[in-house]
Amino acid sequence: MILEIKTLIQNSQIIYIIISPTARTDGKIPHKGYAGPTGRLDEIARDILSLKNKESLLIASLLGPPNPPKTLFFQSSKCNLVSERQVISEIRRAFNDKSKCIRILSVEPQDLLSIIKKQGYRIVLLTETGSERIPIHAEKIAYLMGSHVDIPDELLKVLEKYVEIKASIGPLSYQTSQVIAYLEWEAERCRQAR
Repeated sequence: MILEIKTLIQNSQIIYIIISPTARTDGKIPHKGYAGPTGRLDEIARDILSLKNKESLLIASLLGPPNPPKTLFFQSSKCNLVSERQVISEIRRAFNDKSKCIRILSVEPQDLLSIIKKQGYRIVLLTETGSERIPIHAEKIAYLMGSHVDIPDELLKVLEKYVEIKASIGPLSYQTSQVIAYLEWEAERCRQAR
């Protein structure tokens, strides 16, 4: 599994790691009305739609019932999804191992961060109380954040040992998809300025 994770992240300059303590982990996703029954997988779908750069990777650690943990890897270079419903359908396919752009593995969040850090990524925890500026133009950076709710305190204490920087985009709470869209825009702006 470690080799597979290394392969999945190897061409990514930016990684977004989303911790979702409520997202279902069995792939039972209704075709309509999926927000509540899936533990807010719709939030993860919107996060995926926020990716604009082909070298970005979104990883979502799904910790809801009944089979946690499940970790979703979305490679934006392999798929062109344009709607929340398309993303939800692709997640459903991924739970059945039939997706071309989403891979789901069973890996604990702390093991995931350990592998990412060992591959040379700087891990930045994004939080409203972060005291540092967000490094935008850094190479090999992984942004860690909660989904529609904060990372549970107990888990956060375990994950903080892998975090290099605690940063914030401001004192207000933003939706994760908004934060990703902002960071993607800033990264593209920095690339164009070079």
